[in-house]
Amino acid sequence: MKKPTLSAEKNRRRKEFHRLLERCGLANGAGLVGTWAAHVIQAAIALATDLLAIIEKIAQHVVRIGRKYQLDALAQCTVSQVMTARAETVPLSLPLKHLFGLFYGHPAKAKHQGYPVVDEAGQLVGMVTRSDLPEFSLRIDLGWLVVADVMSTRTPIVAFPDEPVRDAAKRMVLAGIGRLPVVLPESPDRVVGILSRSDVLRALAHRAEEEHRRQRLPDSGRRREAA
Repeated sequence: MKKPTLSAEKNRRRKEFHRLLERCGLANGAGLVGTWAAHVIQAAIALATDLLAIIEKIAQHVVRIGRKYQLDALAQCTVSQVMTARAETVPLSLPLKHLFGLFYGHPAKAKHQGYPVVDEAGQLVGMVTRSDLPEFSLRIDLGWLVVADVMSTRTPIVAFPDEPVRDAAKRMVLAGIGRLPVVLPESPDRVVGILSRSDVLRALAHRAEEEHRRQRLPDSGRRREAA
């Protein structure tokens, strides 16, 4: 069955509107108030019809974006493909004054919101974040402390290089943290990278860009790309 066009839908609404006016005795314009009310109602019906069509298109677009570009995109790439390799770690014995420097140091130097903490053997023992630091005004008085004195004592939540980004991102969200140290399954104490929220967002943006480019290719171009 052929779906009615938007103009046909508008005409149908107008006819229903005029029948309603006839039943109410306003078909011939019962005074200024009746005429004004009739115009207002008619305009509202036309606007509602337009809005329904727009909302339907937006809803379809949002569903496609949400499912295809976010869930599928994160399931189709692995942590090793998007993580930051050569993660910068800090030792347990690092003085707090130096840790302040990492978080609040020179503006031109890359800074992070958290760092994996390793022991003397280079094994992962936890994470330290900016929120673990005391107030900035106390950086001099407490400068004699070390990372081990302020870092979180809970077991670090990690990611693995070969797992889907979606699984690692889910753990990140559930734990309410912004980064995961990446370790090898056979060496869970060895840090080989770090996965941050920025890495996940870049992965989404990259997949969306690829999908957009693929949709713009003509059929012949798609066949060549597939070959």
